[in-house]
Amino acid sequence: MLVVYPQTKTYFSHWKDLSPGSAPVRKHGQTVMSGVADAVSKIDDLTAGLLNLSELHAFTLRVDPANFKV
Repeated sequence: MLVVYPQTKTYFSHWKDLSPGSAPVRKHGQTVMSGVADAVSKIDDLTAGLLNLSELHAFTLRVDPANFKV
């Protein structure tokens, strides 16, 4: 994500090392994959199942929706 979409680095400016394979990048990768597993478990109702994650990114983290094009 940080390599393909470098504009997303602004959301992680508090990390000391943004290089691929660094500890914070690996930890976030695990978090993302956990979210994917959660989505798969809620595949029958993704809208409701991912509502909390969506609201976290939209209202708390203020992530630009353009970063989540499907």
